[in-house]
Amino acid sequence: MAFCHYSRAVDSSSNVRNVLVSARRSTVAIAMGALFLWLLTQRKTPIGDIKLAVGDEILPFSVAGADGWFDSESLYGQRTLLKFFRGSW
Repeated sequence: MAFCHYSRAVDSSSNVRNVLVSARRSTVAIAMGALFLWLLTQRKTPIGDIKLAVGDEILPFSVAGADGWFDSESLYGQRTLLKFFRGSW
């Protein structure tokens, strides 16, 4: 059984350069992740501004969805939980 081993002469300065480039990329990725997490903590949620209580009636609305239009009249007489996600885009 014969094994072939291919070797190439690698310059030690190219190894150091590759390590430095990799370290720089890792540092940038970690810094961007830390910035993203910090920005998430700076956004204030309107916990004190909620004006609805359990049992309150909702205002009539209609929205376009994937299946067509949806309106609030279809919820009449049913117990329903509406969850709204406020986007910042």
